[in-house]
Amino acid sequence: KLFEMVAKEVVQQELRGFKPQGLSNMVWAFATAGVQAEKLYEMVANKAVQRELRGFSPQGLSTTVWAFATAGVPADKLFEMVANEAVQWQLRDFKPQGLSNMVWAFATAGVHSNKLYEMVAKEVMQRELREFKPQEISNTVWAFATAGVHAEQLYEMVEKEAVQRQLREFQPQNLSNMVWAFAT
Repeated sequence: KLFEMVAKEVVQQELRGFKPQGLSNMVWAFATAGVQAEKLYEMVANKAVQRELRGFSPQGLSTTVWAFATAGVPADKLFEMVANEAVQWQLRDFKPQGLSNMVWAFATAGVHSNKLYEMVAKEVMQRELREFKPQEISNTVWAFATAGVHAEQLYEMVEKEAVQRQLREFQPQNLSNMVWAFAT
């Protein structure tokens, strides 16, 4: 009931007063709760595109596309702009979770951006996976495999890191996603 009321009110108010962080948090909450609100998502996508993503942080960008992908709401123009923005920033301010969530969202939504995947692979390899949690590692290679992106050096690094960690901390889902990605 609360989510329905909030969606109705926010849509009636045409998202007035919402800053980028609020837009990102809103769609994250609806996606996480599994509440469908197509009009709300449509308005958030349009507002973000109209603003040309001004004011969105790296986390806000990755959270927003994650929410759209999780909810199964198409937003091609939004995804295209997020990819361009992330590439322009050269991913330098993205945390490991943001990188992982972003490529997961693109793969899940079926939106492809060669340049984004290329830059994410490069960034992940520069960071040498030390900062990455097992779920972030497995979701990243899952996204690359799902999108059909070949990144042999990234896979080699992931394999080396997983073996070095002796698979400690990897949950069953992390392991299955990772080996699925390698087999694909």
